[in-house]
Amino acid sequence: MKKIIPLFTAVAIAVAGLVWAQQPLQATVRTSAGDRSVQIVQQGEQTFFPVDEVMAILGGRVVRDPEGFRASLNNVEVSFAADSRYAVIGNEMIEMPEPPAVIEGRAFVPWQFFSGFMKTASGVETSWNAAASVLEFRPAVREVLSAQASVVDLQGMTKIVIQLSGRTEYSISREPSFFTVRLGSPIQKPAAELTVSDPLVSRISYAEREIRIDLKTPEVTADAYRLEAPFRIVIDLRPGAAPSMPGTAIAPVPAPAADPPGIRTIVIDPGHGGKESGAVGPGGLLEKDATLAIARRLATALERRLNTRVVLTRTSDELVTLDSRTAIANQYKADLFLSIHLNASLIQGAHGSETYFLSLEASDELSRQAAERENASVPSSPQPAGSASENRGLAGRPPCRSVRKQAS
Repeated sequence: MKKIIPLFTAVAIAVAGLVWAQQPLQATVRTSAGDRSVQIVQQGEQTFFPVDEVMAILGGRVVRDPEGFRASLNNVEVSFAADSRYAVIGNEMIEMPEPPAVIEGRAFVPWQFFSGFMKTASGVETSWNAAASVLEFRPAVREVLSAQASVVDLQGMTKIVIQLSGRTEYSISREPSFFTVRLGSPIQKPAAELTVSDPLVSRISYAEREIRIDLKTPEVTADAYRLEAPFRIVIDLRPGAAPSMPGTAIAPVPAPAADPPGIRTIVIDPGHGGKESGAVGPGGLLEKDATLAIARRLATALERRLNTRVVLTRTSDELVTLDSRTAIANQYKADLFLSIHLNASLIQGAHGSETYFLSLEASDELSRQAAERENASVPSSPQPAGSASENRGLAGRPPCRSVRKQAS
């Protein structure tokens, strides 16, 4: 029985091919370059289009392999076969109302195949007008997104975080002296380009659908990945390697295999930095300086005692955005994230320590107020000693529960 079923399927496909071949029809493929005519076949209420002809019109191609067929356009590839209604594109699937047909060695598919593929491959919308026999491809109407980039020099690596107000397709390519991030959606450009004080990056500028990253030296390599909620594109630059060939695309970093449980990586986040001074002590000590000093000593102690990797979100007096701090933790897949701050207090003589941990509900009213302050806008100037308006922690976090320990 196992040998008969493939033979029967092959015979059925061959017979269907002979029947369909006797019913040639014409349809129009409409693109921004004009109209082209292709031969289609009709089976009941379903219309099938020749993949090779349509892909050639769009600038792509189709090849046959032992598993079926592969179509490609703009470095995006989709696989499909005559025995399945589903085509596979990356980690996604395109559903068709009927499986593809093979007629004289050529693949024919319903128009929904092109709709799913073109949306991913080039941001193009597809429609089929059965009455007029027109298969139309037109640029999708895209929401204008806001975009904001930040740059952090982190322990010999430059991390660029591009945050967008929504999800979109993107690609990253490089020339010897700059990178280009091409977006599927238009962006609302910031008021001005970003001039950067960084060993590797000199400037970030914006166009309608592009973000350009100018380099100070071509001797860099790059990795890229994305983060969700909010949608961010992260590019890691490292110095010292030979430049890539012009026009080289940057491939996303593959997801690593799942690690066994345990604490292998700790990210320590020294609060504030740069223009964010935090609290100011009676003698003029700035919170940003004290937190960095504590973080460095803590990192050394943890590495020695636990034999684990420790990463600091900043290693100098620099401003690291809240989103960049979370991106660093995600990049290194931290098992533990420690944020260090030295609180100001309205109560004279306050002493001791307190620990906050993530919780859906605050443990008390003071903890709720603290979370609200930490998520508020960053002050433009240092706050005086005893100020309760200092900002600390990660943006958008829920209320915290607190554990207070008074010094003895």
